[in-house]
Amino acid sequence: MDSIQITYGTQPGPQHGGAGGGPNSPVILAADERILGVAVGWGYRSYYYNNDYVFGMQFTTSNGTTYTVGNYNGASYKPDATPCAPSATSAPYLQYITGLAGGDTTQSGNYLNQISFVWALADGSSWTTTVTP
Repeated sequence: MDSIQITYGTQPGPQHGGAGGGPNSPVILAADERILGVAVGWGYRSYYYNNDYVFGMQFTTSNGTTYTVGNYNGASYKPDATPCAPSATSAPYLQYITGLAGGDTTQSGNYLNQISFVWALADGSSWTTTVTP
């Protein structure tokens, strides 16, 4: 993935990462829909960069929909980005995403190479899961 950008309501956040890549893959949630799980696809990019990068992600929502963004071709998966099991009274949901874009010494910031997911419960508690390929 070259970059990631999140829109909150109608307000787009900053784009993080490079400016290249193919068409965007928007994930538009219904007003009452929440992201409950994430799988991250990652792989080694050796053409110019000798490092692992996030290639794509799959989001599973509270209404059972799965959204795929990016490219999973040749990627390994890190499904452990999903939080622990729901409690008796509340299911964890994705509150926000943070990430780190990098490259080699000449291409810094061109690809997404670390992503963190901050999860929350309805009671206001939260925690973070970080995926570093």
